[in-house]
Amino acid sequence: MSDKQKQPAEAKAPKQPPLSRDEAGDASVSIATRAAGEVALNVLGRFQVFIAAFLMAFAGVFLLIGWQFGPLVILQHADYAKLTKHVDASIVESWLALEFDAGSVKVPSNWRASTNAARCVVAEYDGDWGAPLRRAFCGTRVPFNESYLLADLRDISPGVPFAWPRDEHGFVVPEMRMAPSTRQWLASNVPNKFMHDKWPAKTSLDWLRIELDRPVDAAVFGWTAPPAIIPVSLDPKHPAEALPTGIVAKRIAQTPNPVAMLMGFGIGLAVWFKATLFIPLLQNLATWARWLLSALPLLTLPWWMDAFPQALSHFSRDVGSIVADMFADVDKTDRLVASDPSQAMLATGDRLVWRLSDSVYAGTFGRFEFRPPSVPFVSEKAALAALTDTITVQARALDDASKIDLFTRLLRDKRADLTNVDPVFEAAAKEAAGDLAVSAAARRAADRFLQ
Repeated sequence: MSDKQKQPAEAKAPKQPPLSRDEAGDASVSIATRAAGEVALNVLGRFQVFIAAFLMAFAGVFLLIGWQFGPLVILQHADYAKLTKHVDASIVESWLALEFDAGSVKVPSNWRASTNAARCVVAEYDGDWGAPLRRAFCGTRVPFNESYLLADLRDISPGVPFAWPRDEHGFVVPEMRMAPSTRQWLASNVPNKFMHDKWPAKTSLDWLRIELDRPVDAAVFGWTAPPAIIPVSLDPKHPAEALPTGIVAKRIAQTPNPVAMLMGFGIGLAVWFKATLFIPLLQNLATWARWLLSALPLLTLPWWMDAFPQALSHFSRDVGSIVADMFADVDKTDRLVASDPSQAMLATGDRLVWRLSDSVYAGTFGRFEFRPPSVPFVSEKAALAALTDTITVQARALDDASKIDLFTRLLRDKRADLTNVDPVFEAAAKEAAGDLAVSAAARRAADRFLQ
């Protein structure tokens, strides 16, 4: 058999000639061009989404203004005309709802910049409808900055009372509620100790507890606070849907503002439909379909106060946060949300409570007995004077060893920058330091605390 007969019947596929240098270069350029085009389209798409979110945010503010100054006023007048019954409700629960956005935190030590707070209460009231009813009211979210204290909170909004529960001493017992994830974040974050480097705080949660641990304030505001009563108005046919009388009175006093309504809707609608042109999903639709889909979200305008900033946050977290703050400023009468207690803001959140027994000052201020006044003091100054007198009288009756222990603890706390209770102990320390009937060691302990 010849060599040609030994070859396989199927012919081998011909080899492709190698690409020339110019052809290889052209192929590389083509691939790079396609990749660059895809990147450019992706960047352009993201940019368009951001522009759309920005324009929709701008439009949303004006649309909300139009709604607030026109249709909302008319609807509220019709609803509130039915609230003909007025009763006093007792505040049975109260808390500060803390909303924290961990995703927007740029500097962990400045976590408060990403935090808002709202005051909430649960009020109980009864009448001829049967068992007592409960209704929750939460106020406007405001920035939770370093100047925010707890004990002195007296209202949810002007005309709508807020009150803390009080303990056996008559002191207010502030409470904060937060999401479990917020508590976990605070418990794992190391605080910036620049302002109080001696505080015994290892985490931001420890820091928050110490920063808002102010038992003297709790005593003063507890002894001067009025009864925990909130007047409510309701429809006798629907008593479960009560509203605070103060907010009802303010809203009934409003009248529609045609100029603000027309300006808000005019500018808002024009910018809104312009903004939808930048949404990639709508760009390839027929004109009628694009207009229809652009108009559908406007039907939810009555719920935009909460829902719209959250929706924008899916496109741009920063824009959504800014719009939420702007919406809070648009509300003319201070925002208030009424709901079933179980649906209130962070009603089931983790609780952080400031009780005297858990205070960092429990070993000094907490060792004394305090009795609530039979009637509230007329001023904070009078309450502070009574508190100081109570401590001075009881400190006078201590034996020398107890005096030494008390003033030594106060001095230790002062060196740790824990000074909230110091003013109410100064009179007792001055008395002990100048009393020759007291031992020299006790006089020295009192004197060191004063110095």
